[in-house]
Amino acid sequence: MMAFKYVNTINGLRVAVLLASFVAACGEPVDEAQPAGELSEVCEEGGASYELFVDPRLSTTGPLANDLAVGPSGLWVVESGANTLSLFEAERERYVAGAAALGSDRNPYTVAVEEGAAPSGAERLWVANYASHSVSVVDGQTGDVLAEIEDQALKNPSAVAVGERYVYVGNVNYLSVAEGFGEGSVAVIGRDSLEVVASLPTAFKNPHSLRVEDVDGDEVLVVSSAGEVVFGGQGVTLRGEAGVELWRVGADPTSAEVASYALGQREGSVVGAPGRPVRVPGTDTLYFSSATAPVLFAFDLGETRWLHDASNPVEVYASSGDATHSLAVDSAGRLWLTAFNQDALYVWDTRCDRLAAGPIPLGQVDDLVEGPQSVTIVEDAEGIDAYYLLSNANSLGRVRVHW
Repeated sequence: MMAFKYVNTINGLRVAVLLASFVAACGEPVDEAQPAGELSEVCEEGGASYELFVDPRLSTTGPLANDLAVGPSGLWVVESGANTLSLFEAERERYVAGAAALGSDRNPYTVAVEEGAAPSGAERLWVANYASHSVSVVDGQTGDVLAEIEDQALKNPSAVAVGERYVYVGNVNYLSVAEGFGEGSVAVIGRDSLEVVASLPTAFKNPHSLRVEDVDGDEVLVVSSAGEVVFGGQGVTLRGEAGVELWRVGADPTSAEVASYALGQREGSVVGAPGRPVRVPGTDTLYFSSATAPVLFAFDLGETRWLHDASNPVEVYASSGDATHSLAVDSAGRLWLTAFNQDALYVWDTRCDRLAAGPIPLGQVDDLVEGPQSVTIVEDAEGIDAYYLLSNANSLGRVRVHW
């Protein structure tokens, strides 16, 4: 079994390294894009194929770049080791290094974008600071930290989602190597007041990913909890249950309607730890990658049930070892799935459950397994750009397909 080669896979295990130095980014592409296979319309008989190109070093990032989020200004990059946010302006292909400095020892983990809410008129950014148990609120134009929210309800915050009236923060509450994870929770912050107005426990431990969805006109918070994931020299093991919760907050966040759905487990294997949920456009289907296997899980929001849980996941590719993944979806319903231990990306077409591309090589430095840590999609009429982070190589890369 292949052992993991990094520490920041699942929230709660990523505090091992906090670098004080900052690597300046030049903003200019370092390497030219290289051909990397084809994306095929696999759901159509004789469907077209489109050439893929990979630029593995579109720009240098700060150390331990961990998360990507798209806003009106461009792509925001969370740099955990530098305690900064940087901005990649896609049209100009310019990397603005250290666009926002969060302060020492914050260890930011993820960012959520709230459009048009900052004093400057730009996006307002909500950043979960894992090590300092706080949430930073940042003006996307000026880079100013408008507020840093500190509250006893914040315990290793590792997820943020912006709703109509509230901002939701997932707290993984990682205690220690020996103790593992404590009870998880979601803190609810008023968007206007910037105050914690409620804190509710989660049914499963390690609630590391959140997403706000509209279901029949109601705002529903989707909480994805990986359970207790333990990485060691012999690979990964799971303790306890993982699963998904649906929260209907309504007018009073202290009395939210909550329903939980355990992921289950496949006998004789380690399949679980659902990742960040993505919704296939035009459907009620959520997909989740796995932190332990090259599989996908699927959940129906309308019917509130698992379509593919850990007992019958969607098998993307064959692997004999651990394989942590990140997931994004395009407008056609294709899932773009990174494989950390392969430095590769796969494209899975949900319209017919077939592999449309992959493995697409994302680049290495020397013999290191660099580990794509996050992926996000930007598309227009000309094609699709899938941006990703190589966490160990401190680089932002891109896979491109033009129609």
